[in-house]
Amino acid sequence: MRWIKLIVVLVTLGLIALFAWQNIPTFNAVHPFQLNLYFGQPIIWTHSVLSLMAISAAIGLLIGILVMLKPFLNTRRKLARERQEKPEEKPLQE
Repeated sequence: MRWIKLIVVLVTLGLIALFAWQNIPTFNAVHPFQLNLYFGQPIIWTHSVLSLMAISAAIGLLIGILVMLKPFLNTRRKLARERQEKPEEKPLQE
């Protein structure tokens, strides 16, 4: 079973590498962007598709971490409150 998992992982990584290799020209294509807020000068910049994908992935990861941080901290706060409110158990007398 261990070998099957290794083979499946290697085939999956190979397919990902093949996809990336075949699409290098697409990933390196440069796209110009223009942000015009109708006051001041328009902001113009260019990025490659790969850098746009990396930027969007980083922003998505950051937003995901921030969204999941709130329930995590609330749970920790509730557990700490329960520990403080829990009465101390007395040791058994022998």
